[in-house]
Amino acid sequence: MRVALYARVSTHDQQTLTMQMDAMREFALRRGWRVTDAIEEIGSGATDNRPRRQALLTASRQRKLEGLVVWKLDR
Repeated sequence: MRVALYARVSTHDQQTLTMQMDAMREFALRRGWRVTDAIEEIGSGATDNRPRRQALLTASRQRKLEGLVVWKLDR
């Protein structure tokens, strides 16, 4: 299964992007999934201006990948 990883933090101060990516890569690896893309974004969840997330959703709709892996749903 082809999946993309998506990690987000709200501010530049937060240091969890690496932790999120590591956890998601391990999750995908344990299931035998192929990670085709890994996106990190910094930005508030209060705005809907997240272009890299939108690109992943578009790729998913176009069936260029079969799943999106996120660390938490609020990310």
